[in-house]
Order: sequence, then C-alpha cells, then structure tokens
Amino acid sequence: HVVLENGYQLTVAPSATPQTLAQYTQGFQRFGLGKGLELDAIGPLFNRARTGASVTTGFGDYGVGAKYEFRQRGRFTYALDGLWTLPSGSNGFSTGAPAQTFNLDIAYQVSSSVGVGTTLAAVSSAGPATTGVTRRFGAFDPSVVVTDQLPHYYQFYAEFVANTATAPGSGGRVFTDFGLQKLIGSGVELDLEYGIGFAPTGGPNRFHYLGFGTGIRL
Repeated sequence: HVVLENGYQLTVAPSATPQTLAQYTQGFQRFGLGKGLELDAIGPLFNRARTGASVTTGFGDYGVGAKYEFRQRGRFTYALDGLWTLPSGSNGFSTGAPAQTFNLDIAYQVSSSVGVGTTLAAVSSAGPATTGVTRRFGAFDPSVVVTDQLPHYYQFYAEFVANTATAPGSGGRVFTDFGLQKLIGSGVELDLEYGIGFAPTGGPNRFHYLGFGTGIRL
C-alpha cells in the first residue's frame, strides 16, 4: 500500500515580540515494499514565520526514510526506522547540513482498546550557533504515547516528548501533545492535535500549537 500523510500546524511562541509559525503540508509519504518494510519520502513542507510585523517564508528540507516492523511478539511490537534529510530547503528553514534520525519503536497492547508506545530517537543534525555559523549537534529525543480506541472508529492519544537539544549549544525542552483521530472507511484518517511546551519555561521552549492532518491509504 501507499499511505500519504499531510497536515497543517500553527505554532505560537508568546514573548515580548510574539512569534507564529504556520507549516504545511508537513508531507510524510509511506510506500510499502513488503511485509513490515516501507520506504518514506519527507516533504513538502512550506513555512510562514511571523515575528512582530516581519514575515518570512520558505521550504523545509526534503528527505527519505525507511522502516522495518518486526513480527509481533505476544503483546509487544518492535520497529526500527531511519530518516535522512538534505539541506535542500530555503535559507532560515534549512538545517544547513545533512541530518539523520534513528528510531527504536516499541508498542505494547495493554488491552483490546488501550496501547502504550515509546520511540527512542538518536538525532544528528545541524543549525546556527550563537556566532551565526552552522554547526552540527547531537540529541536524544525519547517519547511515550498512550492510545485509547473509542467507539465509532475514533482514537484518542496523549504523548510526552523530550528533546535534549534543539540547536548547537542549546538546552533541551519538554512538551506534550494530545489529539483525536477518526477513521473514515478503510482508507482515510483525520487527525486533530494540540501541543504545548512547558519546560523549561521561556524562549523557544514556551509554545503551543494546533494541528490538523490527514492520512490517505491508496
């Protein structure tokens, strides 16, 4: 199968000079190659950033990925995946260098309707340092999510995410997001999500966002 995932997200960072960032279509396209194996295409991602009265627009980096899901073992499911992006985006929205993310995914079926999962992500990326020069940095980004399947093909989820670094020489941040998904037929899924950064407070760590997404299976 082919699954096309696209969405829209509006992020607001309150400060003395409020900042907003609109992103769409947040493209992530999945191509099934065989049982448990998929290839991924990352993009397109258009950005519209506003700081005070100043507006900047441009595209984010494009990339590819691959994922392998192992055979289910009891109530556990395991997967490995990797994502690679190239500095192909616009100035100000590109990492400025290739970036890689390697994930270990573990899911556990608590009951017929409730599941718990975690993704342990090792990140090698780049960004502007305080001197303005692009430098590489590493990060560890763990997350935990709880899902609950509801009647009439709805699903609620809540997720906790930590980033140990967001740029060269920067500290980490913690945020949470939760949302509601609706399956329409066997091939269309709608997703409404809200997220908020809460630690540490201030700067880029203080934000909230609202997102809407679709998943279409062909």
